[in-house]
Amino acid sequence: MAGGSWDGQAQDDGGGGADDPPSITRISPFNFLDPERQYLVLKAYFDGSGTDSPALLTLGGFSGPETAGEALGVEWREVLRDTRIPFWHTTDALQLSGVYKHRPGWDAMLAVSTFDRLLAVLMTHADHRLPRDKRLVGHVAEMPLAEYHHARVETPSLRQPEAICVNGCVGQVLATGDAPILLYFDQNEKFLRHIHRVWKKGRSDRRASQREWALRVENIAELSSQKYVELQAADLLAWLFTRSRALRISGVARSARIGIDHRVALLRSHTRPTHVFYDAERLQKYYSEEQEQRRKLGHLSAFGTKRQQRSGHYNG
Repeated sequence: MAGGSWDGQAQDDGGGGADDPPSITRISPFNFLDPERQYLVLKAYFDGSGTDSPALLTLGGFSGPETAGEALGVEWREVLRDTRIPFWHTTDALQLSGVYKHRPGWDAMLAVSTFDRLLAVLMTHADHRLPRDKRLVGHVAEMPLAEYHHARVETPSLRQPEAICVNGCVGQVLATGDAPILLYFDQNEKFLRHIHRVWKKGRSDRRASQREWALRVENIAELSSQKYVELQAADLLAWLFTRSRALRISGVARSARIGIDHRVALLRSHTRPTHVFYDAERLQKYYSEEQEQRRKLGHLSAFGTKRQQRSGHYNG
């Protein structure tokens, strides 16, 4: 894609070279790449659309075999070297803020063209036509918080928004097979401690339904997106869906958001990510499924029911 107009709105002294951001696979607790082992990276975005409180929660990222992540990293780092930036952070890069503010030659046109080059890299390695052992799969869960508050009036014990969105993404990976999983989050994600606590508890749980997922998840780690390219790719994906939805919620005319919507449509058609949109009706259904599971098993699985895990719009 060519760079062009947009639709609205760690220090480093050089780009590229020896300080290139490494791949997550290089800090894996294992000493070799396993084509069977899956990893999942997730990034959360809260968008307030100019208000004092967030109106939308989006959790986005991708999963895939470790070998596919290595291939993504090679091309991603090439774009960073070409544009002489130390790492990619979508919001700061497009707003010309943070480390990009005084970067020589960095302007709106270069920011958009770099975004499009990185998006093209992501689409190349998440192309739905690739064989599973070479493909990254995108995952997106979106929740307008007004819908959540509306649903919670009827169901006060509904899980927290972050937990539901995590279920929507992690559950999709758990439902696709029995390969071991490495789970990575950006630093300071609100729900990371909760997930880690549930995971540790699940690994020692005597109930098979709880131990199954916990034993498949071999590691959960918190990493800096400035240092690892896979998290930068997750950031780009989550930002794109967040921005598109936020503009719609805000009532921005279609003509004013055409650039964003075009990129989302392109990403969808090329990669076919799993996608769950939690409106009030979907949240009520989610709650009903959990209560059904509680009645049958006497407890809830950490990442939702089997039906919930399969309920994303998966087009693999």
